Amino acid sequence: MAIAQTGDWDAVESLPPETKIHVTLKHRRVFGHCRFQQASDDQLTCRIRRALPTFGTPFPSIELVYGRDEIRAVYIAHNGAAIGAAVGAGSGAIIGTARDPVLGLNRGGTALVNAAVLGGVGMAIGAILDPFFHGKAVYLCPDASGKKRRNGPRMAKPGQSRNDKGVPAARRQEPLTP
Repeated sequence: MAIAQTGDWDAVESLPPETKIHVTLKHRRVFGHCRFQQASDDQLTCRIRRALPTFGTPFPSIELVYGRDEIRAVYIAHNGAAIGAAVGAGSGAIIGTARDPVLGLNRGGTALVNAAVLGGVGMAIGAILDPFFHGKAVYLCPDASGKKRRNGPRMAKPGQSRNDKGVPAARRQEPLTP
């Protein structure tokens, strides 16, 4: 799948259904990822699964609809559990190979056991941390600035004035006159 320019809404519309995405909004926070369903010229629809099953349905889903004008960015999400499992299994295999074998196992058996145990631990950690990370941007709203301004304009101290560039007059360097 080729991704177009990040300001191009067509890239969002061409995502395959069930792609794991992260949506960032302009004026409110969104936590976690959702599964892309469809996008039109004016909105994006995705779904999330509820954490706890209800009677009759194993994992019911909730459909989320976002207006295009409220979307700041859309990202392709990574599979945190799979990444964690790979890192954990690789670490376990290296540790198991480097240390003395466990009684009854040779070095390869110890590496295999360590890979399985640490792979499971890594998968759990990756699944927990998954909502905090997202991947490549598919769409960035062209009129939204990249960072929110958290602080207001810098104010001059009492008795100080500012020049047109916001630098306090007391810190301005005046040209030296002979």
